[in-house]
Amino acid sequence: MADFREFISNVGLVHPPFTGCPFTWHNCSEGDRSLWRRLDRALVNPIWFNQWPQTTYSVLFPVPLITRLSF
Repeated sequence: MADFREFISNVGLVHPPFTGCPFTWHNCSEGDRSLWRRLDRALVNPIWFNQWPQTTYSVLFPVPLITRLSF
């Protein structure tokens, strides 16, 4: 992860502003075990921002996803 962060910094990528939920993942637990994290992100370079300075992206509220189904 450190290499990825260093790459992002070296090439000048930035996170554009977003609207919506600040988190994209929840572990479906309650109380002290409840975890909210922001896993999905967007990155743009300065050329993009110069061309489209009003760039934003929308983050939807995390919804449970079925990853295994048995009959």
